[in-house]
Amino acid sequence: MFQLALPAKIRSRLGLFARPGDFERLMENGDLGSLYKSICALPGFSDLSGIEDTAVTRVTIGRKLHERHIKMYCRFIPHATGPTKTLMIALVRKYDAENIKEILLGLSRSEKTNCVGIFSTGIYSHIDYTRLLESRTIEDAINTLKGSGYHGALMDAMPAYNDSKNSLILERMIDNRWWSIIERRCRLLGVFDSIPAATFLNIESEVFNINWIYRAKFLLGLAPEKIPPHLTENRSDQDSKFFEALISSQTPQAYYDQLRAGRHARILSKTTEGEISPTVFHVLCQRYLMKRLREMKALFPFSAMTAISLWKELELETANLETVCECIFYGKKKEDALKYIF
Repeated sequence: MFQLALPAKIRSRLGLFARPGDFERLMENGDLGSLYKSICALPGFSDLSGIEDTAVTRVTIGRKLHERHIKMYCRFIPHATGPTKTLMIALVRKYDAENIKEILLGLSRSEKTNCVGIFSTGIYSHIDYTRLLESRTIEDAINTLKGSGYHGALMDAMPAYNDSKNSLILERMIDNRWWSIIERRCRLLGVFDSIPAATFLNIESEVFNINWIYRAKFLLGLAPEKIPPHLTENRSDQDSKFFEALISSQTPQAYYDQLRAGRHARILSKTTEGEISPTVFHVLCQRYLMKRLREMKALFPFSAMTAISLWKELELETANLETVCECIFYGKKKEDALKYIF
């Protein structure tokens, strides 16, 4: 069973999340410099300080936010034990997966990624970044990943990548590999923890795919055969047919009709008729996911859902603050910008 000390530690952190009213006030800043100072003044955000006035940009603020996400979550890992601790470490290693994608993307463009663009997961990392960053080709980079869990999967993906030179193939493989590790870690939890954790992760993977397929079809314009769902290691036949129907939808309206017939119809419950932009659709998916997350956390307050919930809430908070940065940079009005907050 999930130890009781960890939920208590995590609950003590919950009051330090940015609230909806904070986002409204942050939107009132006229430039990134004043926004950065306002973010640092929020409770729990003082460790964001350190960027020189002349170096404040969307990129530097975003990097600080992600570093804070990692540090905040890692503070709780020593309070966990057994399979719960293993799961939390695997969640933090999502940033290793993102680092690998960034490095491989750079190599696919014949660009070299430097260490400044890499997020550090500290003692919980299992990647040799010194060797990885010295790689000159994608094949060299993959060879440095032996023993990390990504080597075999990426080697399997290389023939398809070499045929198309589409880096999305490698990104999907990395995402799927990280997700399969998370699913396996959940299965190692006790029954009391594994059932709610697996249930929520299944919801998250489905919402991820609903969002990804919509973006691939109606923003990127990819052909159906180019957009297989992500995170699908344990997908049932019924779920596979649902995603196939989404992929086959010829118009956004047909997509909405398929979605409303499924178990995640609430994604569209408050939307008006008419076509939804991929950006707004992404926001709707994330808001729905947050509702389901809070429902699951309320039902299982002393389970591993607490650890998963903290990870997701930090992740979405970081995304919201990055959205604020983007909106101020592009000069969006506050009332328009708030539509993009989860």
